[in-house]
Amino acid sequence: MPRRQLTDDVTWVYGAHDTGDGRAVHTSMHLVEGEEGYLLINSGDHDVREAFLDQIRAVVGDRGVGTIFAQESHIPNSANVSAFREEYDADVIFPGGASPIHGLPEVIQWPQYGTESLYGRTFDLTRGSLLDLPHTTWIFDRSSGVLFPLEGFCYYHDPAETGALSSELADGIRYEDVHDFYEDMLLWLKYADPRKVIEDLRGIVDDFDPEIIAPAHGNPIVREDVPTYVDHIERAVTEIADSYEFKASTA
Repeated sequence: MPRRQLTDDVTWVYGAHDTGDGRAVHTSMHLVEGEEGYLLINSGDHDVREAFLDQIRAVVGDRGVGTIFAQESHIPNSANVSAFREEYDADVIFPGGASPIHGLPEVIQWPQYGTESLYGRTFDLTRGSLLDLPHTTWIFDRSSGVLFPLEGFCYYHDPAETGALSSELADGIRYEDVHDFYEDMLLWLKYADPRKVIEDLRGIVDDFDPEIIAPAHGNPIVREDVPTYVDHIERAVTEIADSYEFKASTA
């Protein structure tokens, strides 16, 4: 698993899985360095646990990871919470409540909406419209200007560009990669009102005005490319909703 600095104090640790059609999809986690320790946002897939751990160790050294933020309890993003907690004797923050039901250890409860401080940094929390579980929580780090939207701002990519920023992609952010990801992953979009989905998404972007958007499943998006992505997702969710036809059976 490789890694890349997004800012002076935010490190992107990433891997990718083949989608079977010549594209790939990321599984990412992020390390945020604070005054008193490191915050690890998500913990990735269990099948690449040791590879992720090697990269984390290389970044944090003897300081270790003080806190893990589990943005949701879905396996691709939280499979290694217990293992990483044991490795570093780290605290775990989870916004979903009833953590034993989700298979998570004892946690510190943070809200889905609000502002919290940790390691000398201020984090804004919100629940974006693009999510796959009701407790999925997005995080904005004010110090670095990085938004961590988990299931938001995702898209497939060319395997040769797995470690690229959006500004480095040969063809930029391609509409079909955005559309196909959400058609495959968020099945509820075909039942949703696209206007409400996009109004919420644009509101979050306007409120936080991020320097970088760091999704769990996509190349990091720099500020200049955010309008392109938002235009793509608006078109995508509209087309997904418009294409839905009710079928009472498979006959």
